[in-house]
Amino acid sequence: MKTVIVGGVAGGASAAARLRRLDETAEIILLERGEFVSFANCGLPYYIGGAIKQQENLTVQTPEGFRQRFNIDVRIFSEAVKINRDAKEVVVRNVVSGEEYTEMYDNLILSPGAEPIKPALGAQDSLRVFTLRNIPDTLKIKNFINNWHPKTAVVVGGGYIGVEMADNLKHAGLDVTIVEMADHLIAPLDFDMAADVYNYALQMGIHVLLKKGVQKITDTGSGLSVELTEGVLTCDMLIMSVGVRPESALAKEANTLLDAIKKQNANTTFNGMNIFGSVSGTVSSNVGVASVSSDTVPSGYTAIYTVEDLNNVRNNLSGKYILMADIDLSSVDNWE
Repeated sequence: MKTVIVGGVAGGASAAARLRRLDETAEIILLERGEFVSFANCGLPYYIGGAIKQQENLTVQTPEGFRQRFNIDVRIFSEAVKINRDAKEVVVRNVVSGEEYTEMYDNLILSPGAEPIKPALGAQDSLRVFTLRNIPDTLKIKNFINNWHPKTAVVVGGGYIGVEMADNLKHAGLDVTIVEMADHLIAPLDFDMAADVYNYALQMGIHVLLKKGVQKITDTGSGLSVELTEGVLTCDMLIMSVGVRPESALAKEANTLLDAIKKQNANTTFNGMNIFGSVSGTVSSNVGVASVSSDTVPSGYTAIYTVEDLNNVRNNLSGKYILMADIDLSSVDNWE
């Protein structure tokens, strides 16, 4: 059985490792568009702030390490650009050379992740405006600080990444302001808990502007002008941290189960394809693999939280099951 996994890091790399543990004979190919197949996402801000000293400490596993430990064929700089569902094949492009080839599969797992949102506010492509998703993003920010010695930074968005980035930019010696449209930091927290985060930020010397949105960003050549709903800020650099959107273009182009899930078609044939996490962003109404944005299990469904749960229901496809978390999915045979 041959499984091709599109995308590494938390979803794809975990799936590959788990699949190997479940099946020592499976042929596993992991395609990663970038250079780094497995890294510590949560550590990225702390490398910028200096708490993590060495870049190599961000890397959890290397392609060669995957080969030696798990016998997994990891191909970096390899982007899946097209899926042929009928032929069960994926077109892969080497992002360095531009060369393309076709890879056959029995099972295909899509784990492309999500990309940061960069609203069109006037200077989103400025060299002073950054987002944080991966190691290359981290190095861009780190190098900018080391080479250009900015004094001030604005972080747009007071979620987890925004607050962590503000904290670490402060540790890096910058004067930092968080701009958040909501009435408290880290939206999922209750207001009283978020108040502790707010007080900590103030104690650290971080400026926090709540109930304010960014209207326009202008690169003045010597810095940035950030026009708010009330007032204007100036800064040397800006971190855009207003959320993410799923990288679902490949799945949509292949006309995968996305449309079937939205139409709540209980007779969907998945044909060996599985989609990770928020790439679908919808509720599955059948036996399938898709995540939901709600914590509530719909009436009549059995929740699946782990790979073990998924394995337990393999022989009972008459029921209705729903995946309630971004789990380390492994081998999922054709669901019909």
